[in-house]
Amino acid sequence: LGNLYLKTNQLKKSELRFATAAKYKHQLAFANLIILLDEQERLEEAHTTIMEAHGLFPANPEFMFQMANSFGKQGKFVESEKFYQKAIATEAKALYWSNLGVLYHRWNKSEQAMAAYQTALQLDSSLSSARLNL
Repeated sequence: LGNLYLKTNQLKKSELRFATAAKYKHQLAFANLIILLDEQERLEEAHTTIMEAHGLFPANPEFMFQMANSFGKQGKFVESEKFYQKAIATEAKALYWSNLGVLYHRWNKSEQAMAAYQTALQLDSSLSSARLNL
């Protein structure tokens, strides 16, 4: 129901449905709620929700990835790198590698950024964000 509200731009109702489902430890509801909060630039609330989701589902690489993104937006590069590496070690997705490359660029680690983008493209040659950033 939360996604239906989201598609009809009823963000408050969507958030309420996702939050309600998250109380019942529904992983996808957590993921959708995190994205919704992040897209609304409600970064502190998103980070708190990510921490809760990661605490409940510590083996879920998507929550590790979201944690890495959140720390990166806060300028906490060491913490961000740690969570990207954990997500990659769990599931080596091209998007994870590409975002790690973005982190390294922001951190002025150009060689590591290039290596991360190249790895992303090896995993998915159609990932345009990695190609553009390379």
